Amino acid sequence: MKKKYRLISKFILYVYLSVIFLNNLLLVNVQARPITKIVGQASVSLQKAKEWAKNNGATDEFIGLANIYWDLAPKHGGIDPAVAYAQSAYETGYGRFGGVIDATYHNPCGMKTEQGGADNDKNAHQRFDSWEDGISAHLDHIALYVGAKGYPKPKDQTKDPRHFNYLYGKSGDSVEKLGETWATTKVYGKKLASLVRQLQGKYLPSKIHINTNITELIKGNNQLIQGWALNDSAVEKVNIYIDNNFIGQANYGEDSPFVAQDYPEYSNSNKAGYTLRFDASKLSLGNHEIKVEIIGDDGIKYKKSVPVKVVEGKLPKTHINTNLKELKQEGNQVIQGWAINKSGVEAVNVYIDNKFIGKANYGEDSPFV
Repeated sequence: MKKKYRLISKFILYVYLSVIFLNNLLLVNVQARPITKIVGQASVSLQKAKEWAKNNGATDEFIGLANIYWDLAPKHGGIDPAVAYAQSAYETGYGRFGGVIDATYHNPCGMKTEQGGADNDKNAHQRFDSWEDGISAHLDHIALYVGAKGYPKPKDQTKDPRHFNYLYGKSGDSVEKLGETWATTKVYGKKLASLVRQLQGKYLPSKIHINTNITELIKGNNQLIQGWALNDSAVEKVNIYIDNNFIGQANYGEDSPFVAQDYPEYSNSNKAGYTLRFDASKLSLGNHEIKVEIIGDDGIKYKKSVPVKVVEGKLPKTHINTNLKELKQEGNQVIQGWAINKSGVEAVNVYIDNKFIGKANYGEDSPFV
């Protein structure tokens, strides 16, 4: 008879309930993302910057430009050369260009002429005599946006063709703000800040967790895919695929205090949960693959897949003891019942008012079940 009860067990959770306990349980010190500063000494060594560029497929010419950035930056507003070099990598595709201008323009940041013009008009982009001139203009333009001391410069003292007084101090000392004012796309600043953090070695890798209890899906039932996801900046979308076919965008932003406890360095870790319900009736029996894709608000994508098997069977069942109508505010309280599932029960999580309070002990004798 023991074999018969293997998947039929009782769960029990002892909970110390008090108003103070429930409040404190969910108080997690999630760190806010600090701004990425523009002004300052080099945050990365010249050698490390070159290695970073090389690892990202930069041209030899672009790798060599690091020497000029690290040499000129202290003389042009005290800009951190790592910030300017990362922006140049973003604007030029690590020196591969591919847009309307090429390396002969010596233009490291897509800078327009004084008159300006359309992005797809090569004549609207400034052509510099040398890389020294182009990088000098780039650094002066950033320093102008920052509001650095000694700026704006007289026109005859800068190579920047768009050294307009009204740009002075427009971004302050923040890469994120620089992105908001430098370009028209809303993600520019976040993408640039992410790139700078990658160069500095401060970038937090994307993470996806897919709950492991979905190794089997019941054909014909409303199924739930859930887990949590983290990104260096913030998660904008969570897309779910089965066998590379898009099935829906998950709801993202559910409470996840347990994730925040493990990953407090991520600014969105306390609201990292995602869920998606879908109809599995059209899936064939057998092996499939679930893929979760997250898209950060910095435009960076990350994916994770797990195998899943579609089977015929009954839905899992859960019973919460009916004598649990009242809980005292103080003292040890017991939440108990039983749960069964065809493929086994991985975990029994208990919530009060949708707030996770603990994982129940599972596997106690339940001959009555």
